Amino acid sequence: FYTMTNLELQSDEVSALQSIFDRNFHILDLNRYELLIEFDLPSTFTIQWQNQRIPVRHLPPLSLTVEYHEDYPSRAPPRFSLACFYLSPA
Repeated sequence: FYTMTNLELQSDEVSALQSIFDRNFHILDLNRYELLIEFDLPSTFTIQWQNQRIPVRHLPPLSLTVEYHEDYPSRAPPRFSLACFYLSPA
């Protein structure tokens, strides 16, 4: 009876995600990849900021970075980070 290694399972996961997310999937290095999460806004909405009303028609994608380590997936989850220029690092 054969059990797949963490590295084999990670490779299978990356292949599946590449096929699902296509152009929104980017391999950053051996243990990290990025998914771009795009938003389809149903219509323009307005944000009020410092006594101004600002129409929003488009939001740039969020970047979800996933980092694997040697214990994933058998013993521990991967590390995630979410970034976008309109969100603070915190």
